[in-house]
Amino acid sequence: MTADQHDRTRHRRRISVQRQVLAAGAALAIAASLAVTGGTTDLTFGLYSVGVTILALSAALVHPDSSFPVLVIALVVVRWMVSDGSPTSPATIAIAAGLTAFHTIVALLAGLPPNATVPRDVLVRWGLRWLVVTGATALWWVVLVVMTRRDATASSLATIAALTALVVGLVAVRRVVTAPTEGRQP
Repeated sequence: MTADQHDRTRHRRRISVQRQVLAAGAALAIAASLAVTGGTTDLTFGLYSVGVTILALSAALVHPDSSFPVLVIALVVVRWMVSDGSPTSPATIAIAAGLTAFHTIVALLAGLPPNATVPRDVLVRWGLRWLVVTGATALWWVVLVVMTRRDATASSLATIAALTALVVGLVAVRRVVTAPTEGRQP
């Protein structure tokens, strides 16, 4: 074994298994989002966009505290817009959930050293936050779909009422999710 191979092996050992699993989850979220975006009429663009996204994803997982995660999200959104881009498509929610999962995982990884192990309660809290954001996105998407199908785009009152209900619901859920548990300092 050469010295370079030895250094790479030692580096791999210093990355916690949990971090590797989280990184795999982030990669899976992006792969699912790319799959849901579907194909494009231009095969060259389709292959190029997937290839560039995979390269950016690799860089984002190695350097989660860089601008690479933003690039990954932007590339998936551009691919979605080129292939379908309909805000009322059910694929929109699947893509949003995948991008939110990716963002949540990468944000968590960005604040940790490579060999860190995250306590279970922290993982649960981040998972709950992902659920709240994804749920709020799904609710807002349902409002959008209903308003589009009813041709209620000109109804400012309905839009304001729906947005207000959504914000009140989110504040209530946030208070429950972020409430300190008994016996633990906030």
